[in-house]
Amino acid sequence: MSCDSLRERVEFHRERWAGLIVLLEELWSWLKMMDEELTRQLPIGEDVRTLLQQQGYCMALQSELTSRRQVFDHTLKQLCLCLALQPADGLCEISRETAAGQSSPPSI
Repeated sequence: MSCDSLRERVEFHRERWAGLIVLLEELWSWLKMMDEELTRQLPIGEDVRTLLQQQGYCMALQSELTSRRQVFDHTLKQLCLCLALQPADGLCEISRETAAGQSSPPSI
């Protein structure tokens, strides 16, 4: 395998992992935001008006979760595909690069 071909493969995998990391970070931020909103919700109300407001909030959250399910499923499938195609030693290199915050591909 030529050095150029190897560099292209490394760059391809690095870009793919970087894209997946961005998606996972977005999903994590959204989950944290939803958790904070749920935490701010008052205990179950005692009057009908409060109960109806809380029911509306829960129904809206359920709808948003349902609409985001495709994003979650797609991201997880892409992650599994990357893991299946990535050689084990390449994973270690990408992990070190990501942890160090480097933007250039690892040297070959």
